[in-house]
Amino acid sequence: MGAVYLAHDTRLNRDVAVKVLPDAFAHDADRLARFTREAQSLAALNHPHIAHVYGLEDLQGTTALVMEYVPGRTLEATLANGRPLPYQDVLSIGRQLAEGLEAAHEKSIVHRDLKPANVILADDGNVKILDFGLAKAFDASSQVDLMNSPTMMSPAMTMQGVILGTAAYMSPEQARGRQVDKRSDVWAFGVVLWEMLTGRRPFNGETVTDTLAAIIGTEPPWSELPADTPAALRGVLRRALEKDPHQRLRDIGEARIAFQTALTSHTNVAAEQTPSSTASEVPPRRDSRARSVLPWGLAALGLLLAFVTPLLKSRQSADPPLMNFDVSLPAGSELRLLERPAVAISDDGQTVAFAAFTSDDAQLYVRRRDEAAAHALPVHFNDRRAGGRDIAFSPDGKYVAFTNGDALVKVPLDGGPAVRLAPVLSGTRGLTWVGNDRIVYSPAPRTGLLIVDANGGDPRELTKVSLENNERSHRWPTALPGGKTILFTVGALESPDSYDDANIDALVLATGERKRVLTGASFARYAPGGKLIFSRGPSLYAIDFDPDRLTTSGIPVLVVPRVATDPNTGATHFAVAQDGTIIYVNGPPTSGLRRLVWVDRSGAMQPIDLTPDVFNDPAISPDGTRAALLVGPIGHGDIWIYDFRQTTFSRLTTDGKGATPVWSSDGQSIYYVSIDTTRRETLVMRRRADGSGEPERLASTKLRAYLGGVLGDGSAAIGAANEWSGSFNIVRIPLGPGQPLVTVTNSQTQAYGATVSPDGKWFAYSSEESGRREVYVREVAGDAHWLVSVGGGEEAHWAPDGSALYYRIDDRLMMVPVRSGSAFSAGKPSLLLRGVYNLQSETGSSYAVDPKSGRFLMIRLASDQSIAADSFRIVLNWAQHLGAAQ
Repeated sequence: MGAVYLAHDTRLNRDVAVKVLPDAFAHDADRLARFTREAQSLAALNHPHIAHVYGLEDLQGTTALVMEYVPGRTLEATLANGRPLPYQDVLSIGRQLAEGLEAAHEKSIVHRDLKPANVILADDGNVKILDFGLAKAFDASSQVDLMNSPTMMSPAMTMQGVILGTAAYMSPEQARGRQVDKRSDVWAFGVVLWEMLTGRRPFNGETVTDTLAAIIGTEPPWSELPADTPAALRGVLRRALEKDPHQRLRDIGEARIAFQTALTSHTNVAAEQTPSSTASEVPPRRDSRARSVLPWGLAALGLLLAFVTPLLKSRQSADPPLMNFDVSLPAGSELRLLERPAVAISDDGQTVAFAAFTSDDAQLYVRRRDEAAAHALPVHFNDRRAGGRDIAFSPDGKYVAFTNGDALVKVPLDGGPAVRLAPVLSGTRGLTWVGNDRIVYSPAPRTGLLIVDANGGDPRELTKVSLENNERSHRWPTALPGGKTILFTVGALESPDSYDDANIDALVLATGERKRVLTGASFARYAPGGKLIFSRGPSLYAIDFDPDRLTTSGIPVLVVPRVATDPNTGATHFAVAQDGTIIYVNGPPTSGLRRLVWVDRSGAMQPIDLTPDVFNDPAISPDGTRAALLVGPIGHGDIWIYDFRQTTFSRLTTDGKGATPVWSSDGQSIYYVSIDTTRRETLVMRRRADGSGEPERLASTKLRAYLGGVLGDGSAAIGAANEWSGSFNIVRIPLGPGQPLVTVTNSQTQAYGATVSPDGKWFAYSSEESGRREVYVREVAGDAHWLVSVGGGEEAHWAPDGSALYYRIDDRLMMVPVRSGSAFSAGKPSLLLRGVYNLQSETGSSYAVDPKSGRFLMIRLASDQSIAADSFRIVLNWAQHLGAAQ
């Protein structure tokens, strides 16, 4: 970074720090211009915990940054003895760091190199963050590779200790060379907090490579935290050191609130000369002894009891004891944790319901609290892979409603026949009873809510998705006690595959009044005692909630750090009864991360040595040597190229808006879409696959559009589009000026997933025109079309020679022989293999076919355990203890 001098400003009579940039930096016009812009942004920061930037001076070719001089010592020097800091110091330093970072993040400025060496503990007790000098104001058009932290870019790279020191604070995405945003600062903050608590870094290695590998691939050694570390800090650490940035602590301001609360509690306890609580969360164990180590099974209870042990003791005689136990599923069966919630509980807390799946069958089970085992209801599932989820009890406990294939149904618990209530096409996204006579439900992923009589009839629209308000979906409704008001999740239009940025709204049924209740939550349920339990990332939180005013207040409390979720849909596998009972499925540590594998026609898998990430849309080059991948959510990630021979992985796009890469017929270029949710515009782009040259804009549309294939001559693309909400239709997009987009299918049902045949005469796609998803083939130059699948199907791909079509039914890969010469015909489908991962998306693809070998490149979850579970947990009297903790 250059040399730093202590200087005296004779004009203003003050000491300053002058950082003289190295000549190589100062004479690089691009870097200097970027640095100047950054310095201008930083000069606007005026915060007591950030070292001020006074000016940027240029004297005869020497560039210097003039900064506030802060007398004191660095946090690095303070920690050099390897001993942890006193708890009070950790709280004070942590709060000030969080305040400074929060101020910078509010100005869209990211530090990118936060570490103890860049933190000064001033002589007056104040904490100052230094070296925002290479921070960069957010610029979506920037194409600068920010792979390395500033220190690692410097000549000091030859200094092993310095390199290791900086590498130890890198976030996983920074270590992988991905774009960096404020979530990387949150990660580094977590590492610094860990070091203050333990005197050691959570990730260490003998070399930079070892350190970065540990950051990417290993969990922090939770057992090394001091036993008396308060639960509040453990909660901050677990969220801050979440490897998936989409699951990480959303905002450093949440950490600041936690530290303020902890400081207040610690001060009050000290003033009363009462020992502070040492309730702690025991880190998860991977062996069978975990349940004996945690007899009550709720590690998160420690998070609720931090600082309130004396209060709990005073109420111990009044509250019933906290009790919990695990419920194992019938032998050989499992809960499916994709797409929709898997468990439900009656309002009185006496009965639970769940769908248990085997490889060939599925059963809907109920179990009463006074029964020794669950028993199956006499329900036949139309779709054995997906039926029996979105379960909801009627308030009187006599019925359960759930999704059965293409229908919303109810069944009496006394064993009577199931009653069909309403059709659903793409699967529900939640349902709830309103009293015993009506049901509110979300019939499909991109709709508002409907309401239907509990005895059947015509559904009525209850809410409408508002594109003007950045809404994509209304889902996961839940009725408040009394049935007068509905809470539901509002998915953001700009985040189609992530519900971290979703909100919880309330709807008063009698008046239609709608009110925002909570921001930054994916799934919420009301708990007795005036609490709202909600999920944010992989964790459950509780917050005070007034069901009459429909307002929340206070600071959210972390309840359970790991609950199973589907990050693509926001579904969270927990339920709350009104007697103070909660049930939930323990969450896996790798939810949302995916890996790539080769799969041959026998089903044998060969993993690809590529670090797990949020992979989507694999596409293999015509010569089979490379794959184009979307890394990140669909429409909110970048296209990368993986070379199978050289095992290199390089970024092709940098705007964070990419989706659906398609190779040109000669393998030289990649077609893709860039989706701008703010301007409501989709651009069809092309760029050379080697990354040379600039991206070329070929077409634009005011629709949300995705590519499925490009005709061999490059004249047009076949894809799917909608008006930013509602059903998709297949479209033809001319890739030249002056030609309008043409809608090929025009129906109110979904049509999506188009893929062009090798000879360019036909395209296959999925449609719900028959009432369920099936695969069709259509002429590129005509209107004739044929049904190909039998019993459902989607995600079609052509065999390399055009002699067959592959498609997926849930996790089954089917093959159907076809003839596509002058006329098209299809044979009988047959099962090829099982185990295809369903991405739950109409716009992406979970596998690709190798044009050379015919084998399959498939996306799978980084841990297959994260899509299934063999038990769930019941906690009795939980709400009473939550109320006491508050």
